[in-house]
Amino acid sequence: MNGIKRVFTLFLVFVFLGLMIACDETTETDETYVIRFVSEGIDEIEEIEAEALSLIELPVLERPGYVFKGWYEEEDD
Repeated sequence: MNGIKRVFTLFLVFVFLGLMIACDETTETDETYVIRFVSEGIDEIEEIEAEALSLIELPVLERPGYVFKGWYEEEDD
């Protein structure tokens, strides 16, 4: 029984090491995306072109008498 535990433990260690070696922190990609905004009647917002996995800065809208609370990812929010 002790031998089975030892073999199973070695198997798990090799699987874990294999997964860690297969993971790569930097993923190179040349994909570019266009981000368009739906502002529901407020000024036209320029679309943003961004490379995959890059950070973007979202525009902040201003309209007299209103407080901009942020962007939503879903229509129901």
